[in-house]
Amino acid sequence: MARILAATVLLMGLVAGCATMQRSQDMQLVTDGFGKIEQQDWAGAEADLSRALELNPSNAYAQLNLGMVYQSTGRYALARQMYDKVIGANAQETAAKSTDPALQGKSLVEIARQNIELLP
Repeated sequence: MARILAATVLLMGLVAGCATMQRSQDMQLVTDGFGKIEQQDWAGAEADLSRALELNPSNAYAQLNLGMVYQSTGRYALARQMYDKVIGANAQETAAKSTDPALQGKSLVEIARQNIELLP
């Protein structure tokens, strides 16, 4: 498959200053999942990101990155569902770190839309 996938993203430093332990745990799982995506450990990333969404179903970083896992493993309908959640929530977060430096500073909604364009 010659399609180039938009990169995954992570907001570093969001965990510091989180008001609740639940928020901290879900962002730690996003951080762990992001690291596994960088290593192309799709199963490990999926497990971490799914757990993050169990703790915080509205975590846009987990949704976007899980969409990327699904996209990278050929599960396009599931990828679209995750991207649609990010877009539907109009997530205001931006990417502070990405596997593609060109995406740093872009909104998660913008990245989700870009990823949808790449789906077959």
